[in-house]
Amino acid sequence: MRRFYIAALIILSLSFHASAQEAGGETVLELKGFLINAVKHGSFKEILMDELSLKYNRILGTPQLQLLLDSTAQYKLSLDSGGESSLSGDISLSSLFPSSGTTVSAEYDTERSTSLGLQTSAIALKVEQSVLKNAFGSSNRLKEMMAGNEETLARYQILESYEDYLAQVIDIYLEWDTAYRNMKYAQKYLEDSRTLLSLTKRKQQYGIALPLDVNKSTLQVLNSEEQLNQATNDYETARKKVIMLSGIAEKDFTYVPGGVVPAINDEELEKQNKKFLSDSRTVKMLDLLLRIGKQQLNLALDDLLPTATVYASYNLGGADYLPLESTTSDIKLGFSLSVPLLNTQAQAKAEIQKNTLDKTIVSQLNQKEQLELQLHTLMQTIVFLHKQLALAEQKLKTAQLIVQQERRQYNQGRAGLDDLINAYQTLDTISQARLATMGQLTKNYIEWLRFTDSLIDDNHQITDHGISHD
Repeated sequence: MRRFYIAALIILSLSFHASAQEAGGETVLELKGFLINAVKHGSFKEILMDELSLKYNRILGTPQLQLLLDSTAQYKLSLDSGGESSLSGDISLSSLFPSSGTTVSAEYDTERSTSLGLQTSAIALKVEQSVLKNAFGSSNRLKEMMAGNEETLARYQILESYEDYLAQVIDIYLEWDTAYRNMKYAQKYLEDSRTLLSLTKRKQQYGIALPLDVNKSTLQVLNSEEQLNQATNDYETARKKVIMLSGIAEKDFTYVPGGVVPAINDEELEKQNKKFLSDSRTVKMLDLLLRIGKQQLNLALDDLLPTATVYASYNLGGADYLPLESTTSDIKLGFSLSVPLLNTQAQAKAEIQKNTLDKTIVSQLNQKEQLELQLHTLMQTIVFLHKQLALAEQKLKTAQLIVQQERRQYNQGRAGLDDLINAYQTLDTISQARLATMGQLTKNYIEWLRFTDSLIDDNHQITDHGISHD
């Protein structure tokens, strides 16, 4: 009877429950803390540096307020006998106002008049206004708006790159977390296998177990060691990636993952889905592409118009370096027109832009339909895996009960070792499948956050992921 109780105590000490990890003496590095360190990594900085040139690209892409100063000077020395020296030159200042299509200029010039035999000078003020092509600066304003849209689009694209890379970084953390769970489970599995081997050897000593049972238990231990060796290798590989991204020296990295579990809320998911399809960053990018296409077409059509300007000038001329004496003055009003009689390139450009716009409209509709389909498929996968995980939890509890029952029957001599080992292996299979399902669910949830532009906001701030820790 005493031997029976000893065997029972040893068997009851076996446990194959894959519970959440316990850090022991190690410090838990949760996802949020990991990301705070990871965003300081050079790859994130490299992505954000692209924003630094956006404002300059906008300046290069639009007409800017211009102020041009131009001057020439000349000194003439006559080599003829009795010849006189003279000074001549001119200076002009002009300014273009893109928003109105107006050019204002002022000019001063002086030279020696051969007929009058004295120094003369003139001052001219002129204002020009475009009235057909780029009428009153319409094209310039359109270019300014288009450049603003292109800058916004570029910022969104940078945010997309940032978010895509952030999702990859989170995936590395999830890989580390899954590897840690598998390793801890493999360690427990090995401990239980060794306990079973000790029990079998003890039963052999009392003549209850056969040498064949010892060999079967030994094989179970070897399989467990093999499983732990693989799990440990996977964990170390994932751990090195996390160390690199965290920026912490390997000798100082004594952390374990925090156990990531997605907080699935059907109402919140559905609410976010509707927002994504109506007002997400992705939808805004598609709308910007369409808006830019329309603006490009309007610019191409504007290029087909004749160039026409009206102008007014005031001219003042007289003797000496400043026309203060013997002055003449006049005001001129005029109109200039330039009509391209044959401009096939501009016409071809306009037709191409029109075709491009039509294609963009069709493409936008197709992409929105595709986005809706991908979102639906992703959501369906998350719902499926969530149900699978719930079933896995039930199967795990049932398999644990079976192991307990098989242990009692084996201890009482009413079942063989094969039945108990099969129960262990079934529990191991179910536990491994549960961990795999949990990992797949979390990864798909992160992918849903990335797909719906929910990982970061427009200020590059990491949002609340809706993720909890064990």
